[in-house]
Amino acid sequence: VHDWLTDRRPDHPWLPETVTATVDINTACCNAFYTNGTINFYVGGGGTNNLGRIADVIFHEYGHGVHDYILTGGTFAGDVSEGSADFVSATILDDPILAPYARADGDYIRELDTDRVYPTDINGEVHNDGLIWGSFLWNLRTAWIDTYGDELGAELTDLLFLDALSLGPGLTD
Repeated sequence: VHDWLTDRRPDHPWLPETVTATVDINTACCNAFYTNGTINFYVGGGGTNNLGRIADVIFHEYGHGVHDYILTGGTFAGDVSEGSADFVSATILDDPILAPYARADGDYIRELDTDRVYPTDINGEVHNDGLIWGSFLWNLRTAWIDTYGDELGAELTDLLFLDALSLGPGLTD
């Protein structure tokens, strides 16, 4: 993610920082989270593999920091942050399926390929609602790749995404 961000937004204020990652947090919870410039991963369990060993999840959590540190206005909206973090992982890996095999049964966590729209698909849960923003970004990326080619289409989408994210949009903005 650091290399992607350096290429796309070399002036991003988080780039010079050292990002602390805490792994194998021992608890019955199976999760990962970003907070105050750090990324954190539980050991897994309860039907979920260790998320600190899955690139998609690591990229996603780092994506929250990209959002947090890029803000020049607006707010840090949780739903936009979830969709943005999903998009960071998906665009870097060129795959709308987020964390395949994250679950012990081989299932993925989320995917951006299914169109989701506001207000039809909103339910008040940030991960679900973030899929509205994330699926829009994936659709835009797909359309621009069709128009401009793989590299330029992805780059243009990433640049627009980062510029928009810096303004601190809410889901309805």
